[in-house]
Amino acid sequence: MRSVLFVCTGNRCRSPMAAALFEDLLGRSGLLGKFRVESAGTWAQEGDPVTSMALAVMRERGLDVSGHRSRRVTGELLHRFDWVLVMENGHREALLAEFPDLEPRLHLLTSMAGEGYSIRDPIDGTLETYRAIADELVDLLRRGLPRFRQGLP
Repeated sequence: MRSVLFVCTGNRCRSPMAAALFEDLLGRSGLLGKFRVESAGTWAQEGDPVTSMALAVMRERGLDVSGHRSRRVTGELLHRFDWVLVMENGHREALLAEFPDLEPRLHLLTSMAGEGYSIRDPIDGTLETYRAIADELVDLLRRGLPRFRQGLP
């Protein structure tokens, strides 16, 4: 089974949304049982729920993230995944500085879709901001799905 860890800063918005959206995409593609999908944050407080806006936007899409609790990235956690997909260049740089051996498996999420930019943090944004981030994540994940299917990091 392949494994994917989505990483953002607080593990309360982008990475849990990406994980839920990716699991939904995998289910719709008949691939759900072929991947283990989780999320974490570089500066996460342990045990916090997703933001109310992330919860609302995921509910609009028929996805329930109410049981999610934030967790901080650790070396042990990172090394259990085939892919570690981060939201920002800063996340990638920080993780590579501490865990240089992760380099072949550590990527910007946008790079899976042939892009190379950071996904903005919606933490202080409106519901529309969260919707836009969710739409962006769905687009990137759909475009990146062939790479996941091929098993290429």
